[in-house]
Amino acid sequence: MMADFTLDGISERLLCLERLVEEKTRTSDMAIEKATDTMNLRLEGMNEFREQLNKQTKTFMTRAEVELKIDALEEKCTSIDKRIQGVEMMKADITGRIWTLGIVMTLLVIALEFIGHFVLKSNFPLK
Repeated sequence: MMADFTLDGISERLLCLERLVEEKTRTSDMAIEKATDTMNLRLEGMNEFREQLNKQTKTFMTRAEVELKIDALEEKCTSIDKRIQGVEMMKADITGRIWTLGIVMTLLVIALEFIGHFVLKSNFPLK
């Protein structure tokens, strides 16, 4: 194949190169456009996600609010603990009184049995 160095040959060759450059440029522009569209879709998705996070973050309590709630709960727990201790003390007191009453009643019955048996000299319930 012999190179054509005539004016027509060079013109033809330049036209061919010009078409090739135009085709490459068009292809490159299409690729850039497609990449831009893809990037815009990704950024749109990221922006939606960011917006959702911002909306969610607005519903969160601040540190100060959380600390106030925790302090209030601690006060309630302390109050409940004191009430429970008071109830336990009352229960212990009542239990002690019942035991004391039981012992006194038992001693009273025993004393009455002895008095009835030895003092009255009868067969009072002891036989």
